[in-house]
Amino acid sequence: MALITAGIAAVLTGASDFLAYYWFPLHLGSSIKPLGIDREAVRIMSHLLGVSPTTSQEFWILHALFWGLTDAAIPALAVGLACGGAAFVQHFVLRCLLWCAGCIPFNYARFLDYAAERILLRKVGGGYIFIHRLLLEYFAGVQAEAPVLATEHIRSKFKHS
Repeated sequence: MALITAGIAAVLTGASDFLAYYWFPLHLGSSIKPLGIDREAVRIMSHLLGVSPTTSQEFWILHALFWGLTDAAIPALAVGLACGGAAFVQHFVLRCLLWCAGCIPFNYARFLDYAAERILLRKVGGGYIFIHRLLLEYFAGVQAEAPVLATEHIRSKFKHS
């Protein structure tokens, strides 16, 4: 969804930029002199694409391409965050914080698969369940001690830095 929004925004912005700065002035018999920001935008696109504009048409095409891509990034980011991107960012940040605190391994999926291979867990659909109720109750009781250890671990990391 975000890519579609970005594509639409890029095409509309790029086309309107090209029409306003090159096509209309050309067909109306006038020309627009590029400003410093225009030259900088074209310089960036020239560097990225490895081409150098030799005509005013190439200059304004690179200008339109730059502003089309730049103006498409904001709506794409907004739609991406609204359509699940925010949940992804929250999930990633939570995993990083838990890993830094020493509460979970970095590759959590591999850890769960390892536990399933050792018959501590069973893979059910996209999740995992404990094989035995006693094992679940044991780890549920141990969990009460984990936050204290995690906060001590985080404090010790920040004391040394």
